[in-house]
Amino acid sequence: MESFVPSPRLVLFGAGHVGQAITRVLEPTRFDVTVVEDREEWVAALPEGTTVYDLGWDMFMDDGPWGPDT
Repeated sequence: MESFVPSPRLVLFGAGHVGQAITRVLEPTRFDVTVVEDREEWVAALPEGTTVYDLGWDMFMDDGPWGPDT
């Protein structure tokens, strides 16, 4: 039997050392990790394949991809 349950989504605000560590820990899991960060040097250190919104936090809160799995 195959499951078609969507992956849970986690939104992290900031890609500093804590955001990077959380993203790396969750990389092998089913979580769809989204990071909101507008500093290029921090985004560059995230694992490949991480969804990044390079907006300010306030803009993301207004226009982010909110849904039941977020």
